[in-house]
Formats: sequence, structure tokens, C-alpha cells
Amino acid sequence: MGNKKSNSISPKQGCLLICLIILCLGVWIAVFSVMFEDDSQTVVKEENKLKNEDVKEKSPKDDVQSQVEKVISGILGKKTNYGDQRILELQVNDHYGTSDEEDKIIIATILGNENLTTNLTRKGMLLDSVKLFKELFALENSQEVTLIWQNPLVDVNGNKKNETVLKISLDRESASNINWESFDNENLKIVANEYWEHSAIQN
Repeated sequence: MGNKKSNSISPKQGCLLICLIILCLGVWIAVFSVMFEDDSQTVVKEENKLKNEDVKEKSPKDDVQSQVEKVISGILGKKTNYGDQRILELQVNDHYGTSDEEDKIIIATILGNENLTTNLTRKGMLLDSVKLFKELFALENSQEVTLIWQNPLVDVNGNKKNETVLKISLDRESASNINWESFDNENLKIVANEYWEHSAIQN
């Protein structure tokens, strides 16, 4: 009778098989580790990219603009006493005349309230201007502020249209000399760097 082949594995073969299995597991672990590390780095890069985009989108200019809007709306309200939008236009521009690159020039075109008389309308704008200048110059980066007041005026044909009736410009140096608590609103025309009013609201 011939010899039967044994199906059993010798100790030497068993060791080799175990080593092979361990080697394969090691290779798979290494591959998955590299893949996981690459994915993690990709996620981190994407997060950093989003953060950088957020920083770019929210510039100092945007931050000052939102602060200015908050000041104006806080003092005057978002709408006039006849229901129209208060802020018609708001510009926050870089001020190249100073050493600080974050210094800004603020130009706000705003709609005034209507009052019983022209004189009361004018006085109300002057009073509100003083309040606005005081708070706007409390903002760190505001170096120059111009308030352009508009009101509905009726032309010769009877048509009503918003027109500029008062324009006041003030820089930080001039504002720093004003004691806002006891300041006479009528003196804006004297201390302002630029002052103009329409004949329609003049006394």
C-alpha cells in the first residue's frame, strides 16, 4: 500500500503562515493609516480654508459699517415717522490721510423726520446730528463723518421727491474739541469742517 499524504501543517509551516498573516495585517493597517491621515489632513485644510474665507469676507470695513448702521438705527430708528427707510446710503471708505490703514471716512445719507413746521424739522435734524456725531466718533476707526440729511420736498409742479436739505462734515480733531453734553446744536455751522443747508429749511 502507498503512503498517505498528511494534511497536517508542520510547526515550521505554521510559523510561516502566522508570520504571513501578521505581515498582511501590518500592510493593511499601514495603508488604512495613510488613508485616514490623508483624509484628516484634507478635512483640516478645508476647515482652514473656510476660516480664511470668513476672515476675508469680514473685513474691518464691514465691521465698521455694521457698527455705524447700529449707531444710526439705535438713535434714529430704522424708519422715519412717516414710515420710510431711514438710511438711504452708507459709505465707509478708507482714510488715506492718516497713518493708520484702518481709519475710515463715514458718509451717511439719511432721511429726516417730518415735523409741524420747517423750523422744527431743521432743529430736529441738528439735534439728531449732534447725537450721531457724538456716538460715531466714539467708534475707534472713524476719523471723518459726513451726515447728508434728505427730506421730501415739493417742486414747482407739485411733485414730491427726496432732496438733500442739510450736509454737515466733521473730522476727529474738530470733534475732540466739543463738549457734547453742553454743546449748542446751532453752533454746528461754526465748528463743522463743512456745513450747508437748503433754503427750504432756513429760518
